[in-house]
Amino acid sequence: MPIAEVFVTNTETGLKYETLTTATGNYTLGSLPAGVYSLTIKAAGFKPYTQEGIHVIVVQTARVDVALQVGSASETVTGSATAVADPVPMVML
Repeated sequence: MPIAEVFVTNTETGLKYETLTTATGNYTLGSLPAGVYSLTIKAAGFKPYTQEGIHVIVVQTARVDVALQVGSASETVTGSATAVADPVPMVML
């Protein structure tokens, strides 16, 4: 998988965070303040992915797995939010 850009925005405060995925598609954004977030992932040759309503609470790992679809940047895939607590996450916010 190509490296993708990961954008996370706290929808309550407007604070924005960003990172890149690893070559294996994993990403981590540590120490996010508690709140509700939106997630956007962009990679060349794939449709952008957006997910709203990701709830992050204190001392919790929120895992959001994403499957990008081949397509152009003008198309967007939207997902629904379900954050799952996971003590050993591979992908986390």
